[in-house]
Amino acid sequence: MSLVRIIEDTFFSVCRCWGGLQNAFDSFGPIRAMQTGIGSADLNMVWSEAPLTREDAPWVRQVQEYYERASLPYWWWVFPRAKTAETIQLLKSSDYTYLLSMPCMLADLDELPALTPAEIFEQPHKINNRHFREYPNHLKVARGHECGNPVFSKGSWIPAFDGMTNKGVTQRSPAVIIRRVANQEDLALWKEVTFAGFDFPQSDRASYDRFTDTFPLDPDSSQKVFLALDDGKPVAASLLFLAGDAAGLYFITTLGDYRRRGIGRELVLATLQHARAAGARFASLQSSPDGMSVYEKAGFKECCRVDIYGSQY
Repeated sequence: MSLVRIIEDTFFSVCRCWGGLQNAFDSFGPIRAMQTGIGSADLNMVWSEAPLTREDAPWVRQVQEYYERASLPYWWWVFPRAKTAETIQLLKSSDYTYLLSMPCMLADLDELPALTPAEIFEQPHKINNRHFREYPNHLKVARGHECGNPVFSKGSWIPAFDGMTNKGVTQRSPAVIIRRVANQEDLALWKEVTFAGFDFPQSDRASYDRFTDTFPLDPDSSQKVFLALDDGKPVAASLLFLAGDAAGLYFITTLGDYRRRGIGRELVLATLQHARAAGARFASLQSSPDGMSVYEKAGFKECCRVDIYGSQY
C-alpha cells in the first residue's frame, strides 16, 4: 500500500470511529459524512473515497441538508484519491469555497529509539533546555492545526510544539509525567485541558462533553488518550488512533502557561512510542504549512496534501 493511501485510510477510519460514537456517521451515495455535534467546522467532516461526477450532485445536496438540519458547520476534505477536475467543479458549482491545502505528513516509527511502555509512561521526562528549531511565534494555525488536530477556531491562534520556538525554551520543567487516560477521573482532566487549550467557546461546552464522554477507555480500544502532568498538574493532552499498522495523532495541546517548556514535544514523542509499541509502523497527521518544520523535527515528512472546502453551514 502506498504511503498516501495509509494517510487517507487512517483519516477515514478515525472519522468513521468518531461519527459512530454518537451514531452520527452516514453515507450519501459515494459520499461519507460524520458529525460530532460540536460547532467547529473541522470536527464535522465530509469526504469521498473516489472521484465524484456530475451525477453525484443530488448526493451533494443531501449532504448540505444533513448539516443544515443539524445547524452545524463542516469541512469537505478532498484527498488525492478523490481529487479530479470533475470533483472540484461539482463542489464549486454546489457553492463550496476552497479554504486551504493542508499538508499530510507521515513518520516511520521504525526510526524511533526502541523503548518499553514502562520507560515511556509514568516516568519523569527530562526536558532538555536547548534550542530545538526555528519556529515563528506569529504562526497562524487555528486551534492546533499544526498538531494534526482536526480542530478549527475562528480567530484563536496557538502554537503547538511548545518546546520549539525561535526563542528556545523560555522556562524549564525538571520532570514531566505522561500517562494514558484509563478512568473517568482522568478523562475529566483530559477534557478540561483540551477544552481550555483549544480555546473553545463556552457555548460548545455541552456538545464537547457529550462527544468526549463517549471516548472508550478500554486498553484494547483503537483510540487512546494521554495526559502530561507537570508537578502533578495536568497541562497537556493528546489522542492516538490506531488503524492496523498505522496511527493518527489528534487533539494535541498544551495549556498556555506551560507552553515553550518542551512539554508538548515530550508528549508527542511518548504518543508515538506508544503507537510503535502497539504495533503501528507509521504515524500520520495533518499540519498547517507553517507548522511543517516542527513536525519534520519529530521525523515527519510531507507525503501529500488534502484540499479543504467549506460552505455556509
